Amino acid sequence: MLHEPNGSRKLLIKQRSDIGALLVDQIQSRIGSDYKVKIIRERPWASITFSGTRHNISITGSVSDYTDFLSSFATELQDHNFDLPAHFVADVVANISCMPPDHLALEILTIKDHVASYYRPV
Repeated sequence: MLHEPNGSRKLLIKQRSDIGALLVDQIQSRIGSDYKVKIIRERPWASITFSGTRHNISITGSVSDYTDFLSSFATELQDHNFDLPAHFVADVVANISCMPPDHLALEILTIKDHVASYYRPV
C-alpha cells in the first residue's frame, strides 16, 4: 500500500465525492482527447421525494466536422451507467441543434440515492 500524506487523502476523498467532477471525468474518458468537457453551471434540484443536482456541461471539439459524432455520443450517454457514489443519473438532455457544429450542451440530473448512502460497506 502506498503511503499518502494526510492532506492528499482528504483531497482524494473530497474529489471522489464531487459528483460534477466525476461526471466530467467519466464523460471525458469516453469522448476522448479531441474534446474538452467542462461544467458550466450546477444548481440544486428537488421534488417531494428526491433531491439532486442539475449539471450543465459543455463539450467542445477541436474539429468542426464532428456533428454526427456528437449527436450519436449524446444518444449513447442517455443509456450510459455512470459510476457515482450514492447518486444516480436520472436524466440526460442534449442540445446540439442550436450550437456550433463542434459543441454539445448537456444537462444531466443526478439524484442522491439515500438507500445507497445508508448501506455503505464497512
